[in-house]
Amino acid sequence: MIVDDEIMSVKTLTVMIEKYIDLPHSIKGETDFESALELIESFKPDLLLLDVVMPPRTGFDLLAQIQNRNFSVIFTTAFDNYAIQAIKYSALDYLLKPISAEELKSAFARYIESPAFSGKAEQYNHLLTNLQTKTPQLFTLAIPTLEKTYYVSPADLVRCESESNYTWFYLVNGEKILSSKTLKAYDSLLAEEGFLRVHRSHLVNRKHILRTEKDDLLVLKNGDTIPLARNKRNPFRASMKEL
Repeated sequence: MIVDDEIMSVKTLTVMIEKYIDLPHSIKGETDFESALELIESFKPDLLLLDVVMPPRTGFDLLAQIQNRNFSVIFTTAFDNYAIQAIKYSALDYLLKPISAEELKSAFARYIESPAFSGKAEQYNHLLTNLQTKTPQLFTLAIPTLEKTYYVSPADLVRCESESNYTWFYLVNGEKILSSKTLKAYDSLLAEEGFLRVHRSHLVNRKHILRTEKDDLLVLKNGDTIPLARNKRNPFRASMKEL
């Protein structure tokens, strides 16, 4: 189901799905907020493509009013850093307008490969909670694993380490969480929280760096040692001077 306050956006996305997505499907679209709520209840979509900006309300407002969120959501939006950051922090997906065919196909591929939407309702609640804080600095990060999703403040993270297509999160309290996402998925997001990509396999909270040794090794306050890649040394020094 497609919900967007602009009818041309609904029609364009419908045509693109018909042309590029090779899945058995039935598509319905709606531009009116209240009608969309009713249609979601009766149509019971598996996947909702939801516009973020729907003046005078938002797609988040619509999501908050749906009681049975037994579906997956891909948000659609023009550039809105605050909304996109909130969506990313909740480990949810989005498409940036204008939507290209390749981006649409990639989003559907992620949807197909992702686990069934059991547990997604919790992530939607997490998204709505983050949005209520009104400031990205207070967002908590959803970390999906193969069993469940954890919700952690970036301030409670010491470092992240890549392991194949997974990522280990090391917490201040000594706990470890194995995320089902790659390190690349967290790189730019956590960079805004002061994390540094010091190696292709390591992302470090710079507040937990104690010292460097021999220009190629970082010693953290918890005693962990992390390699500092040669091509990361100059950016690392520049960033540490800003502390």
